[in-house]
Amino acid sequence: MAPPAPSRIVALQMLPQLMGVARGTDGEKIMIVTATSGDTGKAALDGFADVEGMGVTVFYPAGKVSDIQRLQMVTQLGSNVAVCAVNGTFDDCQGQVKRVFADRELAARLAGRGRGALERRNSHQRRPSRAAGDLLL
Repeated sequence: MAPPAPSRIVALQMLPQLMGVARGTDGEKIMIVTATSGDTGKAALDGFADVEGMGVTVFYPAGKVSDIQRLQMVTQLGSNVAVCAVNGTFDDCQGQVKRVFADRELAARLAGRGRGALERRNSHQRRPSRAAGDLLL
């Protein structure tokens, strides 16, 4: 069972600082790509906003988060944050995130630019799933 939302939000405020220390001074950049049903999207965006060497992109289901949650996400300040609405459900958002990591052409372009490799870390879902939903850019 996942911890209550407030503890996840506190963790998302600390995570960027911990990752910054763990990353050290090697110059490698980290991009977090994640999906939210609305509860933690703002916390992830706020925690990583303008953190040097890191960025975050949050996918959320269009029309399925509250107006307050959507506005908190789409108005988040930061040169390294992005928000993408997906036509579909939260599961479709997760599918879009998985598509990013399955995109071999993107991985090759990033590696060719010295941007590091795509790595997937997901402790909640162990089974493969297909990508669905339409990405709204």
